[in-house]
Amino acid sequence: MPALSYSKHNIEKNRFEYKILNGIKIHTIRKMRKKIIKVGDTLYHYKNWRTPQIKKICENICHYAKNIIIIITKTKFPYITIFIDGISINPLQIYLLAKNDGFNNLSDFIDFFDQGSPFSGQIIGWKEGINYEI
Repeated sequence: MPALSYSKHNIEKNRFEYKILNGIKIHTIRKMRKKIIKVGDTLYHYKNWRTPQIKKICENICHYAKNIIIIITKTKFPYITIFIDGISINPLQIYLLAKNDGFNNLSDFIDFFDQGSPFSGQIIGWKEGINYEI
């Protein structure tokens, strides 16, 4: 039972609950777990995890799960490089990935992942037909 919880910050600032329920946020990026999420798993989305106000947002099926590496380089401006299953994606794909992950803009996405760059984990999607590797 892969449970996916979303922070209060992302629920409020980025409206993740609304975006999940309305098909705007179609995947999430997470650190690798001991039990890796795989295609076919039922995903359970929650807000206020581990609080008395816990609420199940929804559940759906995992349609794709791939390895992802996010590297943010600090120069005059932050520069982001993303690899999905070892393949580098281009700037337009990075923008689409950030949007599909529910962030309001690329800057918010970069700020979020800059806290632990390089980030290595898994992109977990619940909508069919999404492919960033062209």
